[in-house]
Amino acid sequence: MSQFTLTLDLTDHTHDHSPRNHRHLIGAMLDDAKGVIGRTEADEGELVYPPGSHKVIGSWKIIKDGDEQS
Repeated sequence: MSQFTLTLDLTDHTHDHSPRNHRHLIGAMLDDAKGVIGRTEADEGELVYPPGSHKVIGSWKIIKDGDEQS
């Protein structure tokens, strides 16, 4: 069994005037994580927004049984 964690900091990316846009950003970040997980053997990674930028707004990590959690 493994754990999967995903963390997003949307502080600078809230769309109070349009909840649908806010949810779209969350979905896009999930898609980004899904793409990386599907094509690499990495157990963790960072999520950036806007795409192609260097601004990290989140991260994901797979914790396998027996691995230490940090």
